[in-house]
Amino acid sequence: MQTVPFPLVIVDGAKNVLEIKEQPQRIISLSPGVTELLFAIGAGDRVVAVTTWCNYPPEAAKLAKVGDMNINYEVVAELSPDLVVADNSLQQTTAERLVNLGLTVLQVKPVNIVGILDSLELLGRVTGCLDQAQDLIGELTRLLAANRRRVENSPLAKEPVSVLVLLDPEELYSAGSGTYIDEVITRAGGTNLAGGVPGAWPKLSLEYVLAKDPEVILLTYGEPTDLVKNPYLRRLSAVKAGRVYLLDPDIYNRPTDRLIKGIPLLTELFLPVREAR
Repeated sequence: MQTVPFPLVIVDGAKNVLEIKEQPQRIISLSPGVTELLFAIGAGDRVVAVTTWCNYPPEAAKLAKVGDMNINYEVVAELSPDLVVADNSLQQTTAERLVNLGLTVLQVKPVNIVGILDSLELLGRVTGCLDQAQDLIGELTRLLAANRRRVENSPLAKEPVSVLVLLDPEELYSAGSGTYIDEVITRAGGTNLAGGVPGAWPKLSLEYVLAKDPEVILLTYGEPTDLVKNPYLRRLSAVKAGRVYLLDPDIYNRPTDRLIKGIPLLTELFLPVREAR
């Protein structure tokens, strides 16, 4: 068992140098993903408040709320946290205001798979749950390696499945290159068709989608029938073949350990496309 010495000086995901004087006992999370990571490493019993979006695990949803994108600073101050944790989506003005309240603000940066693992390590160290964090990192690393071998020994290695992710099937918003969703698709044996479009979360044109004609479509919002009802999108190969899948947005839209654990499920969806040939 590793003992983390306090006080502890660390560099967080925003390159801020922080001194954590004692093991935090009252933690506020400002992100659903951060909340999940804290509970995953065994620090959930010290989380005293979260955002209105934090619904997993179930016990997190029962905690006090400090707002959503708009933080209620009065509630935060009243809760007297010794650590506030956020991710890279935290606005600079919000961070500065929290610091001006005399609070310690830690930011993690889980922008990709490595970033998720690094965030687990950092949170484990700061909360004194390093053993649990490293155990989880080991589990996730083994899962990634096993799924990589599976993909490499399958037809997906030579010919990845063309995949379109739609965060909004009506407006055609997708996930571009460099996002964790893009990486997850690649690791699962697919090619992200929005990867060549500028921007992290681009809005695709109908012409682009029709021209690319994806073999698989993954939704994190809406229903597969939404595409069947669309007179243009129903022409796509994925729609005709019934390969439009609604994913759990809380898993695939959040950079957490559950996202990594969801990669083999995507491989299960992609493999039949090639094995059917």
